[in-house]
Amino acid sequence: MSIKFENQTILITANEPWGDIWFSKHNYAWELSKKNKVFFINSPKKWRLKNLYSNSITTQKIHNTLSVVNINNYLPSGFTILKEVNNFINSIRLKQFVKQHSENFILWSFTPLVFFRPKLLGCNLSIFHVVDMHWPKFYGTNILAKNADELILISKEILFEYEHIQKPKLLVPHGISTDVFSLEINALEKVKTDLLPYTNFGLFVGSIDDRLNFELIEKFAQKFSNTTFLFIGPIKLEQFKNQEELFKGKYPNIISVGPRPYLDVKYYIHLAKFCISPMNMNYPGNHISHHKTIPYLAQGKPIFGPYFKGYIGMEEIMHMSNDDEILVELLDNFLTCGEDSSLEKKRIDISKQHTYENLLQKIEVFINEK
Repeated sequence: MSIKFENQTILITANEPWGDIWFSKHNYAWELSKKNKVFFINSPKKWRLKNLYSNSITTQKIHNTLSVVNINNYLPSGFTILKEVNNFINSIRLKQFVKQHSENFILWSFTPLVFFRPKLLGCNLSIFHVVDMHWPKFYGTNILAKNADELILISKEILFEYEHIQKPKLLVPHGISTDVFSLEINALEKVKTDLLPYTNFGLFVGSIDDRLNFELIEKFAQKFSNTTFLFIGPIKLEQFKNQEELFKGKYPNIISVGPRPYLDVKYYIHLAKFCISPMNMNYPGNHISHHKTIPYLAQGKPIFGPYFKGYIGMEEIMHMSNDDEILVELLDNFLTCGEDSSLEKKRIDISKQHTYENLLQKIEVFINEK
């Protein structure tokens, strides 16, 4: 079977719903929709009694070739047998829905919690794309990994969790859209207005939750009191009130502005003086990479953060250390002395190797060479 990702109908399943905050799943949906018809399937919401008698599929059109699909579980899924029943019912319902649009379609799964038996859907190709660690502890993961036609992993660090799956595996890193390399003047000016009075700032983009290294953030705020640290993303620290204070006025130079639409994020990065990735290395999966690194590099920005295994060999263009004090020194040196002007171009050139155009071509080759 020869596959090319053009003029296809593609279902994408994800554990995070469609919204302003985008992860790999959302980016793949957006990129694939440029040449294909894509349905982004939101994971079922928490079960409600009304699901027993009112359980229709609803859709929301994002643009002509991209729609979001909402489907709910018929039964609560606390037990294994109920997970299987919900998976069976929803697979049949989704199959009937998709067949109204196309007889042939591809299942591209980013979550194994739903539609973990691809044959029930009747798709002509199924892909399990693993971008998160520790999925194997959830029911459905091993079933999907064994039954999917293709298994794609985001890094070598995740590979060991799937060594028992006897099938070829493809490693594909985080990607970036070619759109990030072009900036529209009107949109840039709008973001500049949104950022007033903040200029000359350091930037973090992502969810503000327990994956962050709060001690490092506080050290940055204390040491560089004349530098603004801007955080774009939702605050999810309901159980961490002390850390929440960092982003709600404890330090006047830590500014949290909430989420911004993903397509606008490149402008905020472009306007930043530098970017930070203050991730807690003790949190599962954090040692591999930070998903906003490539967008940071695409705007040529210096990045200050821990030593991610996914970026070994990129020491020249990134400021990495697992020692907080060394990171503070590195940032101090940058703010005091600046850096070689050639580094900006090197970062942009490296980021261009990670475009979705290149990654999708790599996936096509992997599928077709077997």
